[in-house]
Amino acid sequence: MKYKICFTCKRKKLTNTFHKDNSKKDKLHYDCKNCRTQRSGEYYNNYLKKILNKKKKQYIKNKAKKPWINSYNGAKSRCNNKNNKDYKYYGGRGIKFIMTSEDFKFLWFRDKACNMKKPSIDRKDNDGNYELSNCKFIELSENSRKVRRKLIKTQVEIIRKLYAKGNISQRQLGLRYNVSQAVINDIINKKSYREI
Repeated sequence: MKYKICFTCKRKKLTNTFHKDNSKKDKLHYDCKNCRTQRSGEYYNNYLKKILNKKKKQYIKNKAKKPWINSYNGAKSRCNNKNNKDYKYYGGRGIKFIMTSEDFKFLWFRDKACNMKKPSIDRKDNDGNYELSNCKFIELSENSRKVRRKLIKTQVEIIRKLYAKGNISQRQLGLRYNVSQAVINDIINKKSYREI
């Protein structure tokens, strides 16, 4: 059995604990596998911190120059980026993003969003697209209180038809459409989605 001393930890270790490196005399890397892994992990973490700091600085810079741009980017991502965690509620439901950053700038000044604590873009018609006539800036707290519609018109119509036939319970409909039994009850009794 052959041994080699690791350059980093200074321990004598078996040669099979070193990565191969044909550029070295003994054809082995000067650090053992453990030390190399640890060093590469530290490098990656430092690199990650640099990237995150850079993004944070960019965010602050954008917010100072164009305070509406982060709202613009967020709304655009929710509609167009399938990797966005909220895509299923926006682009996945067919909501389109039909605005420019200039439209957002216009809304920002029209709605006096600069005077708000935490301005948030809101769609007047929750099933409508992001377009100038359907959007406004409101306080984030007010926007958060609004109930997000989880069902679309055709789903509501199907729920009412299925329940009217008598083949399925409210609980089963709730499980099928991933909503509570109370929501199904409100749909059937037209306490919610009255316009449908």
